[in-house]
Order: sequence, then C-alpha cells, then structure tokens
Amino acid sequence: MNRIRSESNRACLLFLGRSSKMAKEMEEVKIPYRNSRLFSRDFLAERLPRLQEWKIPSEKLKSAQAQLRDLFTTALPSTSEPALEEELIRPILSEVLGFSYLVQPSRKIFKTHRQPDYALFPDEETKQAAKAFDGDKKLFEHALAVADAKAWEVDLDAVGPASQMHDYILLSGVRWGLITNGRRWRLYHRDTVPELDVFYEVDLEELITAEDPEPLKYFLLFFRAESFAEGGFLDQALTESVKYSQQVGTELKENVFEALRLLCQGFLDGNESLSPDDLSEIHENGLILLYRLLFLLYAESEEEKELLPLSNPVYRDQIGLSAIKREVATRDDWLKESHTLWSRLKDLFGFIHRGSEELGIYEYNGGLFDPARYPFLEQYQLGDRCLAEALRLLTCTEDDGRRGFLDYATLDVRELGSIYEGLLEHRLILQDGTLTWEKDPSERKKTGSYYTPEYIVSYIVEKTVGPLVDEIEQELREELTSLDEKVRRARGENRRLLHKERNKLLAGARERVLNLKILDPAMGSGHFLVSACNYLARRIAGLEAALTGKEMEEAVSELKRTVAVRSLYGVDLNPLATELAKLSLWLHTVAKGKPLSFLDHHLRTGNSLIGTTVNDLKRPPSGKSFEIGLWESKLVEDLGKAIRHLAFIKESVSDSRSDVEAKKEEWELVNAWIGKYKQAADVWLSPHFGNKLTDGDYTQVIEDAAGNAIDKGKEKPFFVRAQEIAREKRFFHWELEFPDVFFDRFGRPLDNPGFDTVIGNPPYVRQEQLSENKAYFKTAYATYTGTADLYVYFYERAHRLLRRDGRFGMITSNKFIRAAYGEALREYLGENTHIAELIDFNDLPVFPDVSAYPCIVLTVKGGSGPTRYLRVPSLEFSSLSELVKKTAAELPPDAISGPDWRLMSAEEYAILEKMERVSVPLKVWLGEVEIRRGVLTGFNKAFFIDAETRARLIAADPKSTELIKPLVIGEDIKRYEIEYKGRYLIFTRRGVDINRYPAIKKHLEQFKTELTPRPPDWDPTTQGPWPGRKPGSYKWYEIQDTIDYYADFEKPKIMYPVIARENTFGFDTNGFFSNDKTFIVPNADYFCLTLLNSALGFLWARSMLSALRGGFLEYRAQSMVKFPIRRIAFTTPKDERARLVEEGKRLYFEALERLGSKDKNDG
Repeated sequence: MNRIRSESNRACLLFLGRSSKMAKEMEEVKIPYRNSRLFSRDFLAERLPRLQEWKIPSEKLKSAQAQLRDLFTTALPSTSEPALEEELIRPILSEVLGFSYLVQPSRKIFKTHRQPDYALFPDEETKQAAKAFDGDKKLFEHALAVADAKAWEVDLDAVGPASQMHDYILLSGVRWGLITNGRRWRLYHRDTVPELDVFYEVDLEELITAEDPEPLKYFLLFFRAESFAEGGFLDQALTESVKYSQQVGTELKENVFEALRLLCQGFLDGNESLSPDDLSEIHENGLILLYRLLFLLYAESEEEKELLPLSNPVYRDQIGLSAIKREVATRDDWLKESHTLWSRLKDLFGFIHRGSEELGIYEYNGGLFDPARYPFLEQYQLGDRCLAEALRLLTCTEDDGRRGFLDYATLDVRELGSIYEGLLEHRLILQDGTLTWEKDPSERKKTGSYYTPEYIVSYIVEKTVGPLVDEIEQELREELTSLDEKVRRARGENRRLLHKERNKLLAGARERVLNLKILDPAMGSGHFLVSACNYLARRIAGLEAALTGKEMEEAVSELKRTVAVRSLYGVDLNPLATELAKLSLWLHTVAKGKPLSFLDHHLRTGNSLIGTTVNDLKRPPSGKSFEIGLWESKLVEDLGKAIRHLAFIKESVSDSRSDVEAKKEEWELVNAWIGKYKQAADVWLSPHFGNKLTDGDYTQVIEDAAGNAIDKGKEKPFFVRAQEIAREKRFFHWELEFPDVFFDRFGRPLDNPGFDTVIGNPPYVRQEQLSENKAYFKTAYATYTGTADLYVYFYERAHRLLRRDGRFGMITSNKFIRAAYGEALREYLGENTHIAELIDFNDLPVFPDVSAYPCIVLTVKGGSGPTRYLRVPSLEFSSLSELVKKTAAELPPDAISGPDWRLMSAEEYAILEKMERVSVPLKVWLGEVEIRRGVLTGFNKAFFIDAETRARLIAADPKSTELIKPLVIGEDIKRYEIEYKGRYLIFTRRGVDINRYPAIKKHLEQFKTELTPRPPDWDPTTQGPWPGRKPGSYKWYEIQDTIDYYADFEKPKIMYPVIARENTFGFDTNGFFSNDKTFIVPNADYFCLTLLNSALGFLWARSMLSALRGGFLEYRAQSMVKFPIRRIAFTTPKDERARLVEEGKRLYFEALERLGSKDKNDG
C-alpha cells in the first residue's frame, strides 16, 4: 500500500509541478466570469472546456460580439431602466439569446409591489400557450426562468436585487432567475437563492470590448435559452458541480483519517519526551492541528470574499498555506528529522492569531490558534515527512485521471462538522510502534450529532422566525396607517413633525427585526444560525421595500454581518464546534476588505443543560433561606454595566481593525463585570457534582464577588474544586452569559425576558451515556425520568429560555411522543406551550445511515390555538411547506393535553375516547397479575439449543431435562396461537448448582470466555472491550437476568412479540419459555386476548405505541398496561361463564372433527 501511495505521489508531484507553473502564469489573466459558489471551479476551469457545447465556432462568436457591440452603442447614451430595457436588454434576450418573453407576467401571484419584469420561454409557441394562464402561477410551469431588469447604475450586489430575485423564483416556482443592469448579467438557482449571494455573473460590457471573442462563451453558453431547458446545459453544469462537491467531501472524509494518524505518529516519533502513555493528549492536539489546517484551507478557498489575503503576493507565495501546499505537492524528499514545514506553519498560525497589518491579515477572533490554549503545540515539534504526507492527503486529489488540488470552495463548511463526527467514531491505538485506528462506536453515541438536511433547517427557521417578523410588519403597518391618518388631518408645523415621525418609524423598521434574539443551544457547525442569518437578511430587505417602496442599496454581506452580530446566539459543548460555527458565519457574512466580525459575545462554548440562574444565587446551595446582603444591589449594578458594554459591541460597526479592537476591549470589560459572578455561580452549583462546602463558604464568595475581591478565596479547596468541576462540566449560566437577553441596561429584570426563538437539532444521546449527570438532571428538570434521552432536557431548557410568546422549533427523536420516559415532557409541553405543529417522519431516512425516528416540533410558549399534525409518508416531495399546507390534519383540542397524546383524525380520536371511557386499563383489569418480559440470557448462542443438542445432553445426563425448557421467540408467536419450532432454552437461573448437571456444564464451558461477567476493575478505555457479558452478580454459567418469576412461564398465558407490524397476541398452554424479545401475560383470559387482537385494539396501538422503521410498533409493557379493556357488568356468575367457555370450546372442536370426517368421506 505504501509503495502504491508513493508512486501515486510522484505522479501527483509531476502534474502539480506543471499546474503550479501554469497557475502562476494565469495569475495575471483575469477570469471572464464571477462565480460566487453556484458552480464548482472544477467544472468551470477543467470540465467546461472539454464539453461539446464549448466548441462554438469562432465566426459565430465574432458575429455575436459585433451584434452586442452595436446594441451597446445604440443603447448607452441613455442608462435609464426603461430605455435600457427597450434598446438593450430585450433585444439581447430575444435576438442574441433566443428567448421569447412576457412582460410583467401573472402579477397577482406576487402579492407585493415586487414583480418580475419578464417570464422567459424557449419559443413563441410556448409563450402563447402560457398566456392562457396569465394571472395564475400555472403560467410559470411553461417558463424557463424569470428575469428582472435594473438601471445601469444599480449595484447587483445590493440586498434589494438579490432579495427580489429570491421572491420571484420562490413564488413563481421556476428553477432559474436572471437579473441584469445591462452591463452585468447574473444567474440564480432555486436551491441556493435563499442565501442571496450564490450566483454566476459576467460583465458583458467587458466581454464585448475585449479583442479576443473567446471569453464571450461564458455569456452565450450560460445565458442562451436552450441552456435553461430541463436537463440542458445549466442543469448539467449544476449536477456536475454538486457531484464534484460530493466527491471532494467523500475523498476528504477518507483522507482525513490517515492525515490525523500521520500527524499523531509524527508527534509520537519526533519527540523523545512523549510516550504511548501520552496517546490521548497526542490525539487531542493532533485533532486541533488538523482543524487549524482545515480552517485555513477553507478560508483560503474563498477568493471571492478573501478571508485571507491571497491577493497579497507575499502571503500567497511565501507565508500562506497555499504556498506550503504547492511546495509539498512538488517535492518528495522531506526528511523525518527536519522541521522546516512545522516552523513555517507555526509562523502562519501566529500571524492568524495576532493578525498582521503588513500582510493584510485580520486578527482571528477565536481560540483555535491561541498558543496559550494549546501549549502542547508550542512545546512539541512535527517532522517534515509526516507533516508533508498529511498535507498532501488534505490538499491533493485525482479525478478522471486528472490530478490537482482539492477545491474546498465547493464544500460547505458544515462538512467540517460531519468530518469531526466521523473522527469521533474511532480512536487511535498503538500496535508494534505504529498508530492505527480502532473503531469506538460509543464515541459517536456520546456526541450524538447528526448533520441536518437543509430543507429541515429552512423549514424550522421559516416557521419560527417568520411569524415574529410578520408580527413586526403588522405592527409597523398599523402604526403607519395611524400616522398617515394624523398627517392627513394635520396642517403646518404639526404636519411637518408628523412627517418626521413617520420617516423615523420607517428608518427604525429594521431595528425591530434586528432586536430579535435567535438561539441555537446545540449549534454544532452553525447550520441553523447561518440559515437564520440568510432568512433575516431577506426579510429585512423585503420589509423595508414593502414599507418604503424602495429596494435596499446596502450590500448583502453588510446586512448579513449586522444580523450575525446583533441577532444570532449559539452555544455548544464542544469548543471545536464553536470555532466551526464562527467560521461558518464568517464565510457567509464576510465583506471583502473588512475584518472578521466579532462574534465571541454571542457564540459560546458551554453545557446548555448545566447552569444556574441569578435568582438561585440569592439562596445558599443548601436551599435554606439567608439574609441577602448589599451584594445583590451590586450585582444589579454590575449587570447593568456589562450590558451597556455589550450594547456597544452589538450596535457599533466592524469596518476597520480598530473597530474590532475596540469591541475586544469592551468584551474584556463585560467579563470583568460579570466573570466574578460566574465563578460564584460555579461554586453555588458545584455541590450537585460532589463538591463540599458550607453555606458560609458560598456567602463569603458571593460577597467577595460583589466587592471585586473574588481572588481572596481562590486558593481555598472548595473554590479550586468548584472551578475544576465547572471546567470539566462546562457550566453555562445563561443569565450571566447573555445578560442582555434577561436584563435591561440598568441590570433590572426585563418584563418579558428571554430569547424570541430557540431552534436546532439537539444531540441524539441515549440515557445510558448520561449517568454522571443524572443526579443533577433529577433536581434541575421537571421533565426528568431515569430513562429519558438527552434531547428531553433540551426541550425544557429551550422553553425556559424563551420569552413569553416566543417560538420554539427543533427536530428531535419522536420517541417522547409515546414512550413512557416522555410522559413528563408531554405534560410539560401541554401545560406550558401551544404546540403549533408536529411533523413526524417516523422511520424515514431523514438522517442517512442512522435510525433517528425524527420529528419536527413547533411551539409557542404560553400561546393557544390549533395543532397541525402530519405523518410524512415519503421523502419524495419538492417542498415540505407545501406538503404540510396541503396534507397536515388539525388535531382535536384535547388530543395533546395531559400525559397521553392522540395523534389522529377527529373520527379516530372520538372512537378512542369512547373506548377508554367505557374501559379500564389492562393493569387494573389484571389486578395482581403482571406483564413479564421473556428471558434475557446475555449470550443466546450458549443457552439456546436445538432438539438434537437437547437429546445429546439428556442422553449424557438425564437430569439435564430439569433445566431444558421449550423456547419460542417473537417470530413464533401468531394471533391466538404459537407455532413452536423445536427450540430449547438451558434455563440456569440464579442459584442453580451447575455441578449437578455435568452435561450442561460441559456444554456451557465451551463459551466460558463469552459468558463471564465483566469484573468491576476492568477499564475498557485502557484495557479494551471486555469479551464477555456485562457486569453483574450472576455466575458465568447463569442466565444474565434474575427471572424470579420463572414459574409464570409454566402457566397458561398470553404471549406477544415486543416488535410487530400489528397486534399479535398468542395463547399458550404448553409451558413455553420465551426470549427477551417477547412479553407474557400469565392469565388464561380469552376475553382479554380477543380485545388485544381486535381491530379497535390495533387502532389504539397505532396511536399510542412507539413506531419503528419498516412500519413496526413497539409493544413495551410500560405502554401495554394502559391498553383499554371494556368493562362489562356480567350477570352470569364467574364459574358459570367459565363452564360455558369450556362447553363452547368442546362444541367447536367437535364440529371441526365432524367437518374433517365429512371431507374425507367426500374425497
């Protein structure tokens, strides 16, 4: 494998040596188009010139260039929009590009003053057919695209034109949009237009004045009518670009494992003071180094936005990673003992961390490159050979026989989050001096992060943030109407003042939207926050245009920067995720020539679920009352000071290096006023995690904090331990971390504190991984149950953080809707929120490769109204919004009140309600009889045997029959009966003397390694996975569970599988035992059996039980005890009823026998 890689490397070096030379030669050549992430660079630079469509004859190019020159010459004396349209744009559309068009088509469907100028068609015949639908959206089913014309001087980079195009494309339903000011021609696509700044553009004036007509292809090929046809050139270009992006993502995910392994191997081999005992620290810091490199590769790929100064030749050719990767790609003689590359990288990291005015590098506002945070990377070195090979894996690629550099510009930065999650599935181990990967499935389960599809994110943002902006717009319209009426009546000076007030109201419209506070408490790489940023930017542009009749002239990037700094808040437990979220927002909001926005005040690292409140600080940790001293008024005063500094950060611009430096200084002051109270809060909370302190200790700490003397007690053991726990658990005290969300500028509680919107996709972490925090969750959350998964607590935390009438939207597992552990959450949501929408995807693969059973839940805190419910039948839909609008059902008012939710139609709900009204729960019906689970052995291969093995064991020792029981499993159970398949169970229950059964002992001894329970002192993290069964008090030959109720298996009983597509309840009188995938009801109750198997019983099951992939339901005992059993006021005595049942059975079997005899005679 190494030899193959080496040969591949040499080939890559030869090619890249040539390509690097070519790249330098081309640096002075201006690219004849502007591609802002719509198509891949690979497609435009490599694939496009090889396509048949590219081969436009030179005569045709020259003719088109001459024709365009004539049109420009005629039109340009006037640059007004009407004249340009008449003399330039329309002739180009029809005569040069081959479109037929309708002017201002179907205006009614756009419902605002915004209406596109043209609908574009492939020919006159299609246009005439479409005209029959003018005024209707159906007109656009015939159109290739919508188009809009602007005056010559209009800047297409402004928010207004981009926002207009978004509305036109989305409302018309077409796939493509074209906008032009005559000189610049720009394309947008339906899938990416919501971002406003994803487009392809050419400067047509520049192309037609060039001597060489060849670059004109970039206009003709991308804008001519035939290219817009379904499956045509533009679709091909987009498909190829997406395909390339996916290939790059896949290749990077594969290469990154080997790159990280090489980095860690280099640290281990190149530093004598490091040993295998340091592997965990090496791995952790190797991961940091890897993400520094990936960060730089992403940042340098954004040439359009220039996060890093690639236009500076010193940076590009000497300092930057771009220079280092070119050198790595063209050399194969790197020495293991030299550290040239490491030295250059450390210099680069220093420039990024500190900034460099000379190079044009703005200081990085984050911790990823902070040397103080990662001293390991300052202390140890990395040899050139390992580092060069790792860099080659991260930067070089081969596609269709062509080798070059990976194009990070084609990847969404959220891919970094996905890559990180993939790395967490594995861990490094040392074998014979070489590091290798050993997969550790538990790691991903601990993080529980999954990449959320874009359509889900957009839907949640639209349905949570959208109504809030709608409310603001409605309020503004009402205020404007009132003012306009006053203006109409006023005269003289009063009228002038009212006009002034009206203008002030219009100017402040955006402020009301920017004052919205949008939170993602588990932000990951920032997917939801980026979507919210795009959405708010569009809505602000649309709002101002609707109110003033004028389109915004502000640049898209400027408005997005403002939104990011003002309105977006995010928290994540993982510091790397915080860095990724910052990078993601920077890439989506950066303005060329301006520093990176300061985001530290709103994007934070911490545990969203573990923290305390300011009110908690007013009582000691013991909960006893105590006299509040002067410190409370000092806390209020200090909060006010901090909030005023935060206001400066949010409201001032970030146009220059000095602006950002001023914000950093303000942020330091915020921490100075509040940091001491955070430390006091850490002390208050630490007893929940084992810290020992008295109420007096805490009182002294909070008083010291108020007196600016928090350091007085920092050496005390309880204080030191409190800070250690806080760092380990990453305590996050919401009111102190984001004080402006909860308090006014004087530190007083707001009348309606909290975030306006909480959105996201919280981690999917099973309750088994929560043990170390369960004691705290039990005291801190009303929704706590011992078996609840982590997302349950995110529901409660999110709603606590919301203001009254705030909106919540998350995608989580749907298990809480029916599972027993979700009962407390269902009650909490029912009592504290209005559940606006429930969209259940059940077992559909929303998240590929994981069975998440996701649902979207939208609520309003404290609101009221109808609930819309949809069980999504398939992922084959074009718009989730349209699907919900057309097919979601409105639930009955009581369907989601209390602990049991009924997600069904009104008719089904009425039936179920009547069933339960005249019934009792199965638990009550059974009385002292309990539903029992089948036998859990812990290793079925040893305990499950066939008839042949049973016979052999009994032949060797007849006593074996005492422990061998007939066994059925879930698939053997049918409605009303059991299909026995000849399986048997060795039932060595607790307390069995195995020496009395030598044949069985001998059989089990062959599995002794797999059967032995894990000893308490075994550490899987250092000793690897235990080969046997889980820890327990059982002996190696005993079944794993106690099964004290084993006698119930000998009784007549109802049996059923825990997972089934329909109600499948069988009846057994043969003393069958069953496995742990079944339950038994040790009661010979035919009436109960009939109801359980009935159609009404299945209706109940579908509405009340958890659904699984493949249409299966989960018939857990904790759910089945609620099954309704019809109450009957029997008049016949119980003994007589039993006699009649037996008589009926006798008659039934006699009839069967007679029928059988008759069939034989007839035969």
